[in-house]
Amino acid sequence: MLEHLDDLAKCDVTSGRTGIFSQQNGFQKDGGRAKKKCKKGRLTSKTRIVFVDGSHRNNELSLNDCLWPGKHLNPNLLDICIDLRLNKTALCSDIKQAFLQICLAEKHKDAVRFLWSNEEPCVLKKPTLHVYRFNRVNFGVSSSPFLLAATIRHRIEKYKNDYPDTVQLLDKCFYVDDLISGGKDFEEALQLSRSAKNIMEAAGMDLRKWISNDANLMEQWKKEKFDVYPVDKTVSLGVNTTKVLGLS
Repeated sequence: MLEHLDDLAKCDVTSGRTGIFSQQNGFQKDGGRAKKKCKKGRLTSKTRIVFVDGSHRNNELSLNDCLWPGKHLNPNLLDICIDLRLNKTALCSDIKQAFLQICLAEKHKDAVRFLWSNEEPCVLKKPTLHVYRFNRVNFGVSSSPFLLAATIRHRIEKYKNDYPDTVQLLDKCFYVDDLISGGKDFEEALQLSRSAKNIMEAAGMDLRKWISNDANLMEQWKKEKFDVYPVDKTVSLGVNTTKVLGLS
């Protein structure tokens, strides 16, 4: 597990998600704890480092205790599920590494520091520790869902004049980083997916893992170079069922 975490940490540093903290500033603030989170059955991001911002020393507050989580901007989950079933052609997608597309303000980075070693993991040797800090919004912070939802709304607002209907739909069809919507037929769903993809790409967020209950729509996506979610076409009851927000 240590070796895998080390690979993830090095990848984050290379990509700019984390940066080395200047040690000459000392340790004025308590650093955070991290853990590995695994998700079985996922094709992407099967393992990620989650910042445990609920952890704290005895009789002290955690980072999450000191944060305002923000207004709940995600739409009602029941409304999303009902709207999805009202459409003949369903479509779903998600934003690639959504939280990591949002940069932290420089003055806030010290609050998400952590210790890491650049040496090979070894239980017999005391490692040399370095202080890092996240440059991007990370998992485990109570305010992260609000920051993501607010960022999505802010970024798509500028395209309201060019894509008025799609922007209005996107504003109520994103649940965290998942896009869940549909159309009355193939053509409407295709046009919606094209517009949504263009808007989100222009906003700096790529939609991936596109999936639909319409096989023709998925074939058209492949022709247009959409990142399409692979579907098991085995003819067997329940084999090719795809969950939406954890629901089959």
